Amino acid sequence: MSRRWTGRTQAWSTQDFSTNDGWSKDERTVLILDLVQLAEPDWAPYGVGVADPSLSELGQAHAERLGQAYAEHRVTRFYVSPLARACETVAPVAERLGQEPKVLDWTRELDRPPMTGTSWSEIESFFRRYRARPLEGWWRGPDGEGNYRALFSRVESGVDGLLAETFNTRPVADMCDNRLYSEPDGPAHILMVSHIGTIVTILCHLVGLTLFPWIYEKMSLGYGGLCPIRTVPLAGHWAWSLTSFNDRMHLGNDIL
Repeated sequence: MSRRWTGRTQAWSTQDFSTNDGWSKDERTVLILDLVQLAEPDWAPYGVGVADPSLSELGQAHAERLGQAYAEHRVTRFYVSPLARACETVAPVAERLGQEPKVLDWTRELDRPPMTGTSWSEIESFFRRYRARPLEGWWRGPDGEGNYRALFSRVESGVDGLLAETFNTRPVADMCDNRLYSEPDGPAHILMVSHIGTIVTILCHLVGLTLFPWIYEKMSLGYGGLCPIRTVPLAGHWAWSLTSFNDRMHLGNDIL
């Protein structure tokens, strides 16, 4: 079986992570983190908005294809956002893996303004105005109260806490600007299904890119998009390496 991660769904590794037999020291400590954008939500069922939308019909198809893609994987840790659209995305995956994901509250995205009962045209109009605001206004969240600094801090603290508590890997104090980590307890294949804001924040934090609110416009993810990231040995420490971005091949051309 292949031990190499190619970044493509069709060639995902099926190496059994429950044993270290035959693995080199570097391979035994590798962490693979699959960050997956949730499937398409139905923001306005029957033409009116809801607070916590479920998946659209297309989103349900996205979720089913994601479940098929992970059917033969050995996922050692499995996490999801508490919002309905994320939980529905992982349901087919959980069924095929035979394990339930752990819900992580810190992975939720910023709150949106109240949308319940709002027409779809009003929702579209709101987000057109939201995107057109001056750059200094982008630091405020969509609801006018939350803010991106708080989101960045919450997610950065959350992922570093998860890595430290579960895999015993922490930022190296004198290398924090370069985002190098101590040797992890591995190997492990981790799956996390969440929102674009959470995913891009995690990627930027682990890889060492500057965060700002419009980063999501520069690093746009499609529904069901996969971003695999893995640890690699570097200068006596460990770095996180992004191996692919917004990979949607597992969805199939008919529902991209």
